[in-house]
Amino acid sequence: MHELEIQINKMLLEVKKCYIERDKKNIDSLSNLLFHDEYPPIIIGTSNNEWCFGIEESKNIFLSDWEGWGNVTIDLESIMCGQSDSLGWFTVKAGVEYTFKDSDEKYASYMNLVTSIAKSDKAPIAKMSEINWFLSHLLHTRKNGERRYIWDLTISGIVQCIENIYKIRIMQFSIPVKALFPDERLDNDYVKKQEFKQELLKIAQYNGAKIQNENIPIKQAVLSLLSNQSNVKLDSSGDSQFIGTDGIKRDAIEFKQYLKPFSENGAKVDIDTQGIIIKQQETSFYFCGIGVYTRNINIDSELSRVLDNIDSYCSAKNKKEALFKLRRDLALALKESSVSDKHNAPIRFEGVGKLYDNEDILFQYVQLSYPFNWILEQKTDESVEL
Repeated sequence: MHELEIQINKMLLEVKKCYIERDKKNIDSLSNLLFHDEYPPIIIGTSNNEWCFGIEESKNIFLSDWEGWGNVTIDLESIMCGQSDSLGWFTVKAGVEYTFKDSDEKYASYMNLVTSIAKSDKAPIAKMSEINWFLSHLLHTRKNGERRYIWDLTISGIVQCIENIYKIRIMQFSIPVKALFPDERLDNDYVKKQEFKQELLKIAQYNGAKIQNENIPIKQAVLSLLSNQSNVKLDSSGDSQFIGTDGIKRDAIEFKQYLKPFSENGAKVDIDTQGIIIKQQETSFYFCGIGVYTRNINIDSELSRVLDNIDSYCSAKNKKEALFKLRRDLALALKESSVSDKHNAPIRFEGVGKLYDNEDILFQYVQLSYPFNWILEQKTDESVEL
């Protein structure tokens, strides 16, 4: 086992212990292990507007998780990591447990939720389809009593070797999204647009005056990553890691294919230069940031995407479960396509690369993710009932 892997394993073992114990007294020792006072970390949470800059904000998101999240499990056997000069990166599979149970109070909260949607300024078809989507999750109980699920979670990070000890520079908690649509959408939603602007502002403030001193070839390469893949070079060596919003690791060739839909058939990813953080160490660099993924949609094509796949539902052994999923998938397609013919969603990215003397850029690690806000029963097929 290499020194990088040994130290990352030690960090994640302590993270796992602290999430199990949920003891606020552990926060300082965890912080001392993960962070360096002179190298402020960035922690990115699962939902929108969860960008934490510096040690104090990072401590607060951990404390918030220990107080309000379900039980977190971390599969230390699944750690994957790589190294570039003094930088390293890692990903590890994890899970977060959520419990669902019925009560009068719960149904009252559901009624408040759909009432707020019904009274919103959205078009009637958009309000109806959003309420219908929520009800497909909220009123689908398979059995009475308490139901517990483990939801897939990815913990990833970028570390820097400082005085022979690796410390976290970026750490992200993300829930893989394997559905056709992410949770967050910026179309016709003032609140979501403002939250996205707040994220951009936070990143710009973190960059400060240093944003003018970034290496131009690196910045252009990062901007091209999701918009002009023909010019993007990905490392094909064994340690490289390329992970999509679905949480699946791909090799360089597979990831290039995966990226194509982000710039085909009218789709595009817009990245404001203020929304990127880039730091160079020796000939290597790391980066993270946010952009907006835009694509064309219409109600016929989105509903056909589900209905044309009807054989997969029919072939399922559990027909009742298959019918629940069919209703869910149709409700989601109707919800998303009824808002507008453009789908604008925030997307997040992080990675590590190498800059060569001829200004060639080689990406060695990239991970994409969407903000994930709604924990609803059976929302994803990746959740496992306990």
